[in-house]
Amino acid sequence: MARTFGKRCRHILVIGACALVMLAIPTTVLKRVSAERVFKRIVIHPVPQSVRGIKADRDWREIIGHIYVLRFKISQPDLSVVLNSRPFSQVEWVEYDDGSLCWGDAPLSERRDSVMKIPQRIATKSFALYSSKGILGRRPWWFRLKHWEHPDVYVFEEERERRVQILIYNDKSAEAYFIERQFAR
Repeated sequence: MARTFGKRCRHILVIGACALVMLAIPTTVLKRVSAERVFKRIVIHPVPQSVRGIKADRDWREIIGHIYVLRFKISQPDLSVVLNSRPFSQVEWVEYDDGSLCWGDAPLSERRDSVMKIPQRIATKSFALYSSKGILGRRPWWFRLKHWEHPDVYVFEEERERRVQILIYNDKSAEAYFIERQFAR
């Protein structure tokens, strides 16, 4: 009787483990499919041929609207296709610092920080992207914009829709970030 009980327990554990594995596989596939679906919906449809390795993150709050962050590989010719899909404007710089994404047209300012004597950039626009405190969600492991030096930055703003789209391209690695922020109405 003890052997029968032990066999039943093992069978239940094996079935449970198999069920967990079966649940994990579709979740991984769904994440990949949804990243491509998000790309098609907010960047361009169809997905250009050179686009690979799409990673996506989304934060949606009824009060503040939504934020999508995508990272992907893309060739220079296909980047041009994306840029020609809407009226992007090129800006001088972008910076991710302390959870906020800032960008602007002004180069380094002649104004210097009074304590550190370091030249400062004056942000034309910015919004909160991620927070270490968990208010807006934590930064995914693949979000490494801070490590990119002098990327090309393009911005498209729709005031009527209260939406801004930012395309950041690193020509050294042929990678891009596409960030969409839509504010609640």
